This record gives sequence, structure tokens and C-alpha cells, in this order.
Amino acid sequence: MYVAPAHDPMPTATLMLEAARSIGVPTFDSPNGAMMEGDGGAAINDLRIRDGKRLSVFRSYTYPRMAQPNLTVLTGAHVARLLFEEDRVVGVEVVLNGQPRQFRAEHEVVLSLSAVNTPKVLMQSGIGPASTCRVSARTTRTTCRSAASGNTARRSRTSAMAARKRRCTGGFYKHFGSKADLMAEAASCGIAQTLAKSDGADFTSFTQQYLSRRHRDALGQGCTLAALGTDAGRQPEPVREVFADGLERLLAALRPADGEDAALAGETRTRQLATIAQVVGAIVLSRACPDDSPLADDILAACRAAIASPPAVS
Repeated sequence: MYVAPAHDPMPTATLMLEAARSIGVPTFDSPNGAMMEGDGGAAINDLRIRDGKRLSVFRSYTYPRMAQPNLTVLTGAHVARLLFEEDRVVGVEVVLNGQPRQFRAEHEVVLSLSAVNTPKVLMQSGIGPASTCRVSARTTRTTCRSAASGNTARRSRTSAMAARKRRCTGGFYKHFGSKADLMAEAASCGIAQTLAKSDGADFTSFTQQYLSRRHRDALGQGCTLAALGTDAGRQPEPVREVFADGLERLLAALRPADGEDAALAGETRTRQLATIAQVVGAIVLSRACPDDSPLADDILAACRAAIASPPAVS
């Protein structure tokens, strides 16, 4: 099976890794391997994308073998329960086009219905915690043998309830009080990276570098203001507070260039705010254009020209 790391992860993904690392959560290059064998941690998911197309397990494994005489694929079939002969599973009952049908197995039955539906079918068949299983006239099992069978489904329901209450539970998320806290920490780490890159830079040099094609195309390493600005307005108050504080710190960190007129260099707060609003907006609009569109470069060039030759102030 083809699996590869994300080629160009979104800025929010890399920032969440930085947020995890900043509070002591171990981070990994891949979620597979050492992370799975250890006590967990944080990593950007590996992807199954080749030549710009997502690869499904069905397309990789099943579709090339559709012509085999020993393979039949039924769509619209909902597995309802397992069929038993004494203690042996001999088939499944499915609902196909609204009607119940039974299929018997000659050798074995393999359940592969995800982390939620597999224990669900087991419990519907009478296998699982006794408090959860419900025996009906159509259920062939009258006892529940394994209390562990429903644990996965129960954990999934717990996670869903925690999400509704805006609480984070388990693994990576247990280190944060809420999703808002996680996003705020990620935004803080990203803004710190932006400040580190701009440390000691004069305002004019910062804006020219900011409006470069290199910065526009560096989605994973670019400025947090442009990466998160369009989304920050929809976030909870803690995230917006971090965002506003980061903007203030950026303004304070930028200094006028040596030998330049203070007003043109953006020393005043009004001039700096107006210029940053211009350059962030230009990057966002340029990134929104198709890669081969001349408009993407024209936006950056127009903004550079406007900043280099500001209108005269009377």
C-alpha cells in the first residue's frame, strides 16, 4: 500500500505540532512506527495521495480484482448481525434494498467495519457487555461473553460527548483544557515563529520579503497572520486575543530602516497597521488565485509598488 508523509502540510497542522512540543508532548515525523510503539505523541498524518489523487483502500485492493469469480461486491448492503450455529459464526444477516437476507460462509467470516461499527455488529449479535446487549427474538445469542467488545464504541461515544462539551480527552488532546486552548497555543507558537524571522528587520525590508513569491508559496513556513487571519475571526475569544497580542508584538518588533525617513519606513503605528493590512491581504488574495494565474503575481507587484510610493500626505 502506498503511504507517504504530507507533501505540503497546512500551517495549522505544523503549528499544532509546535503547540504540542511547547508543552512537552513528544512529536514525531510520522504517526507510524515509533509513535505507535511508544506512549503516543503528536504527528502529522501520513496520506494516501499520488499524482494529486486520493487513493482509497477499495481502489487499491478490491477494484483490480473485481473480475475474479470468487469475489462479489454488494453495494447498499447493511450488515445487521452475525449468524451462529452453536458457538460458531457461519454467516451474516444483511439488509439489502430494504429486505433482510442471509449469506452463509463456507470457511470464515471476517468483520472489518471500522472502530465503531465492528463492535456495534458484535453487540447486535449478542457479543459484548451484558448491560449493552439486548436479546430479541431474532438474536441467536443469549449470553454476552466479553466485556471488552464494546470498549471501542464506548470510547467513541465518550469522545463525541466530550467534543460537544468542548473538552479534550485522551492522547494528544488530554494536555489541553479545550479545543480553544489548543488553537490558542498553536497560534501563539506560529506568531512566535513569525517574530523570530522578523527579529531585527526594518519595516521596509520586512514588507518586501513578505510580498515575495517565496513567502506566498511557503504555506507551511509562512506568516501566521496570513495563514490564520481569515479564520481567526470565527474562533473563540482566547484565539483572537492571542492573534491580537501577536500583531501588537510584531508592530513593536519592527524598526525603521537606518537612514530612511521615519514616516516612509513605517515608524508610526497608523502607517505600520495600514501597511501590514495591505501585505497580509495581498498574500491571502494571491494564494487564492490558481498557481498559473498572472493575477497572483500582479497582486504582489501592485502592493509592493503602492508601499514603495505612498500617496502624498497634505
